[in-house]
Amino acid sequence: MFSFFKHKKEKASPAPQLIVHTNKEYEKKLPTISDWRVKASVEELLSGKYTYAQLLLENFFYVNADFQNIIAKSLLQMLNNLSAKKWYTMSDACRGSEYYSHSNYLMIRGVSQADLTRAEYPHLSDEEFSALLCIGTFHYNGYFREECLRKLADYNGHLRYFYIRMNDWVKEIRDASAEILKELLPRCPLYDIVRDTSIFEMLHYTHRRSEKLFGEILSIICARIKNELTDEHIRQLLSEEPFARNSFYRFGCQNSLFSKEVLEYIIEHEPLGNCKERVLMHKLSSFGCSESDYDKYIHHKCPNVRYTVLLKKSEELNNAWDGLESLLTDKASKVRSLAAFIMKKYKAFDPREFCLGLLGTENTSIALIDLGTYGTKTDAETVKSFISSKKITIARKALHTYGKLMGTEGADIYWEYLCSDDIRMSTEAYRIISSNRVLYITDSIWNEYHLHADSSNGKYFIYLLCDQTDWDRMKYLIKLYADESLDETIKEKISFSLRRRNMYKKLSAEASDELISVISEHKDKLGKLYDELLFDISKAREYGT
Repeated sequence: MFSFFKHKKEKASPAPQLIVHTNKEYEKKLPTISDWRVKASVEELLSGKYTYAQLLLENFFYVNADFQNIIAKSLLQMLNNLSAKKWYTMSDACRGSEYYSHSNYLMIRGVSQADLTRAEYPHLSDEEFSALLCIGTFHYNGYFREECLRKLADYNGHLRYFYIRMNDWVKEIRDASAEILKELLPRCPLYDIVRDTSIFEMLHYTHRRSEKLFGEILSIICARIKNELTDEHIRQLLSEEPFARNSFYRFGCQNSLFSKEVLEYIIEHEPLGNCKERVLMHKLSSFGCSESDYDKYIHHKCPNVRYTVLLKKSEELNNAWDGLESLLTDKASKVRSLAAFIMKKYKAFDPREFCLGLLGTENTSIALIDLGTYGTKTDAETVKSFISSKKITIARKALHTYGKLMGTEGADIYWEYLCSDDIRMSTEAYRIISSNRVLYITDSIWNEYHLHADSSNGKYFIYLLCDQTDWDRMKYLIKLYADESLDETIKEKISFSLRRRNMYKKLSAEASDELISVISEHKDKLGKLYDELLFDISKAREYGT
């Protein structure tokens, strides 16, 4: 144990005598800690208030065996439910200033006399006891923190606690963590190393750690992964969260730890495209891109894989090649865009003419999408003819592309389809209106809303009213705000719009009187908004006169 406070006496805790085992004589001397206080703290902990972990740990040594079981089980449940990201958040909460925040249920208690001998807690399972030790490694008492760390070395699956203590603010604990890791890493299950790579990676960005010790630990980890990693470890890793998987792939690629077979297994079985892309890029850089690799991956079901192998081959050849034209109708837009770029760069290729030539074929949908990128306003009428297609997918894509080509100039067409009975076309029309920031006459929007109030597209007219910038919309929004039948999400959007008032807009006396009348009519439903609106109207009216 370290001795950096060897000559300083710890202040006596006002807490009662410790119970560190199940001896009945100790239990008789204990004052009662209400069971509801323990249970309430457990509920707070499991709801996400991680600062209660330390409070429960400290009070663990002052309660009987039954309560000790409850506390240990709750700590274990919390740790088992934490993802890697949330675990790091928990570690910050347990050792940060929030730890000292007030609790309504339990007191902060001293642990300097706590007995951590395993035999003293036969009523706890090994997993429950190790959960106590895990939380103890974050305690502010350095002696207790180090003792928990050394006891935890007897249990597998807790490497992350030693990793994070390599950045401890006490040098003795940093050295103890490195010492323990040097003993554990060569003999622990390899999957423990694989699973906790994301936590080890965070040590790269710390400043208190020893560079020498970090290098030694890194070399042990890399050697084991490089020599022992198999498909079975990757299969286990696939059940972990994406953050942990991506971290391990990044670590392995950066340190060249994966064999060709392992890389191929990851590419085939990893469900996330961005992870596949990272691993495939490393494989092609390390082992090259043969013709068989290109043929295999260019037809892969994952678009990220197809895009990566296409990019790698174009970098190697610096030219277009036979068969590249087939990728101009690929399902993935990123693959089509890259293929078009390569052909445009090395051949006399016009992507706009190519897309126009595809219209009316089985690839009409693809052509309509890409015309939004390569087309011009002169192509808008051609695209418009497909909006009335009986195939809804083609009609929607045609409307979308028409919106990209025409911008605000296509407002009449967007309005026509916004009023459509087909919710899919109506939704697409609203997206175009919103992205192009098209504004319509406020009264027209209100009148159309009444015609579609009971339809599924009625909410889009409310959204349009909220997006307007004039004072005229206010009288309609107030009426909607007072309507109790509207969905709460829509009412929140209306409330936000009511609070977004432009004081530089003029407000005539007639309009202000009408607006004040509407406000007064719905005074009871407006709350604080009532006074705010009247004040702003008076200023806008003064400004406009």
